[in-house]
Amino acid sequence: MLSSDRMHCPSYEARVTALNKRAAANRANAQLSTGPKTPAGKAAVALNNLRHGLAGAFLILPTENEEDFAALLESLLDEHQPATETERLLVTNMARHQWLSDRAIKLQRLVFGDHGVCENGDRLLLYLRYQTTHQRAFHKCLNDLLKLRAERRKTEIGFERQSHATAVETRQHEIHHARLAQFHARLKQTEIRTSLLLAPRHPPISPKPHGFEPQSPRITHNSPHSASPETRERAA
Repeated sequence: MLSSDRMHCPSYEARVTALNKRAAANRANAQLSTGPKTPAGKAAVALNNLRHGLAGAFLILPTENEEDFAALLESLLDEHQPATETERLLVTNMARHQWLSDRAIKLQRLVFGDHGVCENGDRLLLYLRYQTTHQRAFHKCLNDLLKLRAERRKTEIGFERQSHATAVETRQHEIHHARLAQFHARLKQTEIRTSLLLAPRHPPISPKPHGFEPQSPRITHNSPHSASPETRERAA
């Protein structure tokens, strides 16, 4: 704790006043200097602390050629032909990791200088570590891409097999129903033939000629009175 006498000392009060004025001036100056406001200025300031660009968000350094990266990406896209957005992202990450791995190799060459002597061992180990990291990341993206394609192909093959099996099953049902219909038709024909064979037979009735009229039966009597005169004479 400060004594009350020291707090009311003129020199102490002057020192505190000076510190307060300096803090106020610093705050005022900070308000006047807010940094770059244009996109180009902000991008330049973002690179102030950039040493190698091997970590963090991917970007192409001013000393690198964007067309070279575009050619690398286009080459990988032509090689792998991504069919989905996920596959395209994996191929894009492959291009980025390959680009950063190549950058780490270039930085390793700079460490050795013009005479081929390593001038900074820590830097060399750092660049080697980043090279290995991006190479592993490249192969991981490649393996994920191949695995994703294999699973998609397996799904397509399973769908094709299922469709083929469904078509075969449908065809078998159609054949079964057709054979069953034929069986019922034959059974019906057999029943009709059996009923005709078991039906009672009647003699055929000859048709009567047109205009035919039946005659009444002739009655013959054996009595002598009913005989004709010629018959009676012959009988006498």
